[in-house]
Formats: sequence, structure tokens, C-alpha cells
Amino acid sequence: MHPILFRIGPLTVYSYGVLVATGVLAGLWYARRQAPRAGLDPDKVWNLGIYMVLAALIIAKIWLVLSAWDYYIANPGKIFSVETFQSGGTFYGGMVGAVLTVLLYTYFQKMPLLPVMDTIGAAVPLGHVIGRLGCFAAGCCYGRPTSLPWGVKFTSPTAERLAAAGPAIDGFVADLWPWYGEQEPARFWFALSRLPRVGTAVMEFCVPAGQ
Repeated sequence: MHPILFRIGPLTVYSYGVLVATGVLAGLWYARRQAPRAGLDPDKVWNLGIYMVLAALIIAKIWLVLSAWDYYIANPGKIFSVETFQSGGTFYGGMVGAVLTVLLYTYFQKMPLLPVMDTIGAAVPLGHVIGRLGCFAAGCCYGRPTSLPWGVKFTSPTAERLAAAGPAIDGFVADLWPWYGEQEPARFWFALSRLPRVGTAVMEFCVPAGQ
């Protein structure tokens, strides 16, 4: 694995952070690019993406603390520690924060919800793919020992199942659905935007994370 991208003096730049940030920017760029096809204001879609990222980070960390409340109540200093700040939080918390942001933003900006969900839903898998490669580079999210050809070695002689790259591959394949849908951007609306998430859920279930 390659968790550290490079160092400049005392500054350490991690592969995970760079790839996640790249994924976010790629997703925002794609959503803004597709906005006119759905009859949406590109600037509003870009702003919505920024708010979604911020809300997702905050709710994901709050969810993380609540999900491990016994630990954090016994170690209150950890709640606002650098370790917690650097943590990505929980996936479900981030999803809740992002969805709530979409609902509130579209309501107050008088934007049509279904075209917005379609546009954002097509951009999310692109960012997810690149972010998952960050997990892989960091050497985390590994699975059970395996002897399959696509197994890779992390920090032990035992080949681990490539659980981090699995969802990335799934995201890449699932992302073809929204891109194909560009031919008729308003035909499948919400249902189309959810197909990538269904595929990811299946992959996450079939390829269990660390033990």
C-alpha cells in the first residue's frame, strides 16, 4: 500500500486525503457539467454540492460519536481530538447529512427535486470510485484472508480480499448507468440515480470489511 503520498519537511500529505478530495472535486465538476441538461442552474448545483460535502462531514462525525457513545463518554477529550477530526466519520451519517441538505436546499431555492436528485445521483459514484481508491492506498478496509487471484497483501504475509477496491470497481460499473442516461436525462429521474447505490450496497454485503 502507499498511505503517504509525499512529505515536504514536517508536512505529510496522505494518499487517502488527496484521493478523497479529488473524488469530491470530480463529482462536483460532473454535476455542474450535467446541470444544464436537466434544466438546472450550474452555479446552484455547484453550491449545493459544497453544502452537501460540509453537511455530510459534520453529520458523519456526529454519527460516529453517537455510535460509539460509551467510548467517547469515557474519553470526552477524544470527541474534539485531531484523531476524530481526521476521521471520515460514518457512511450512514454522511448519507443522512447529504440527503437532508438536498431536501432543504431544493426547497428554499425553489429547485425541482427529481432533476436535482438525478444530476447529483449521477455524480456521486464518480467521487465514490476515486475515494475508495484512497481507502485502498491507505491499506484499510481489508477483508478476510483469500487465495483468489485478485487478493493483495496489506501488512501481513496473508493475502487479504480486495474489499476496498471491490466497491470502487462496483462504483465504476454502476456509474455507467447514469452516464448512459445522459441520452435521456429526465426519463428515469430518481430511480436511475439510485441504481449505483443499490449496486454498492450489494457489493458491500458480498465483500465484508475487516474482521
